[in-house]
Amino acid sequence: MSGTFPSTPAPSKLTVTASFGTLQDRTPSGRRNVRQLGAHLWELACVFPDTMSRDQFMPIMGFLMEQEGRFETFTFLAPDLAEPRGAATGTPLVNGTAQTGKTLVTDGWAINTLQMRIGDIFKLAGNSKVYMVTQEATSDGAGNLTLNFRPGLIASPADGESLVITSVPFMVQLKNDRIDYDVSGPLLYQKTVEMIEAI
Repeated sequence: MSGTFPSTPAPSKLTVTASFGTLQDRTPSGRRNVRQLGAHLWELACVFPDTMSRDQFMPIMGFLMEQEGRFETFTFLAPDLAEPRGAATGTPLVNGTAQTGKTLVTDGWAINTLQMRIGDIFKLAGNSKVYMVTQEATSDGAGNLTLNFRPGLIASPADGESLVITSVPFMVQLKNDRIDYDVSGPLLYQKTVEMIEAI
């Protein structure tokens, strides 16, 4: 791994894409056959406008060069997603073994609170995969909470494994091996950085 993507300057635009793997065909009668492959990756694209000076831009370029194209991985905090809209209070832990699928039973939250809202993201301490909450999640009087999310778990977490719910990092790599940038006017720099989740 090669560091964390610079937080300044902030991009003027961020595109977040959830890419699912699906196979589909249709019979001559029009009947649809569809199957999930279980594959999912996040793709992110940061746009930096043509208002950056050389001094502002070169730390970004230096970081990108250290990635050596798609070879290295790094963490990225998405400005709109890293912090939840929900309260996200307490010390949430996985509650139970052999959990799979698109729900997760947890405990350790502050009681009776809307903890995670639709669109909030989280990850498990044991792997780098990022998940997005798809239903509002309120803890009960004992601090228990069941999360509904997509995509489904890529591995069954351990009982007592902690959840990362604030400053949630995406583990990513550059999407291609070419690193370029544009210069216009009186040395104004512009760059789009495309990343894809690396798990």
